[in-house]
Amino acid sequence: MARRRDVDDIGLVEGELDTNDLEAAGCVVCALDARRPRLPTAPQVQLPALGAHVHWVTALVADAHTLLRENQELRAQYELVSAHNAGLAAHASVLHDRNLAILHRAREGYHAGIIRLEQALLSRERVERDYADLEGRVADFRARADRTEAAETLLRVERDSSAEQYRDLQAQLQAAQDQAADYAAKLARAAAAPPPSSAPLARLFAAQGERDDARAERDDLRVALVAARAALSPVQARADAAEAERDRSKRATEPSTCGIKRVESQQLLDASDTLQSPRGIGLVKPWRPLSSSETLPSLSGIRLVWP
Repeated sequence: MARRRDVDDIGLVEGELDTNDLEAAGCVVCALDARRPRLPTAPQVQLPALGAHVHWVTALVADAHTLLRENQELRAQYELVSAHNAGLAAHASVLHDRNLAILHRAREGYHAGIIRLEQALLSRERVERDYADLEGRVADFRARADRTEAAETLLRVERDSSAEQYRDLQAQLQAAQDQAADYAAKLARAAAAPPPSSAPLARLFAAQGERDDARAERDDLRVALVAARAALSPVQARADAAEAERDRSKRATEPSTCGIKRVESQQLLDASDTLQSPRGIGLVKPWRPLSSSETLPSLSGIRLVWP
């Protein structure tokens, strides 16, 4: 604190008080313009006379009795409220235990729900992977079905083409057989003719010309038969390849139906065997040999003898 200038000459010792400290010149409180403490003025009290009736004391006694009754009522209410609070506390304890049990069950249900949710997510992932695999398999099956349809279409086309070529070859074979029978009949008639010594030279020359024509026709028939066999071989190979592709596609798309009927292809095979077998042509039995006979080369089982 700041001290007044007129009290600078007062020597103070730390920890001690001086009598001048209580004066106005040395009081710090006075230096701050504070009011000095003073004792209060004694009140004027009038005591009643001995034995006189004091009204305010009677009122105080009545108020005391009233306050006592109110205190008793408040105490009874307090006890009632305390009992009620105890009941509420017990009920709150029960509710707290119930809430703890419900919370425990809720936590268990939450954990169980989390586990089920994780299992459901894992199941969903597995189902999605299985669905993707099934989609891939379906796409593969569709591609195989398309290849099967293409193979069946190619097989039908090859079968129709093979059937047409088979009919053409059958017609050519029938024509060749007819021509061979005609030539065999001509040769038989020529063999049954009289000896050259008694026949005119013109007829002999005509028979020799027919023989030359028969040889030429025989060579043509042999060439035609070889060409027919050569033409049938690639057709049969294409038909076999198409049928094998169809069988592979059928086995891939329909595992339970592995057996496929091959009646028409077997007919084609039988027809090709008939064309390729030398036993399919047997028309004329060999004629009796003569002294001046000339045996012609056999043509698929046909043996022609010229006298």
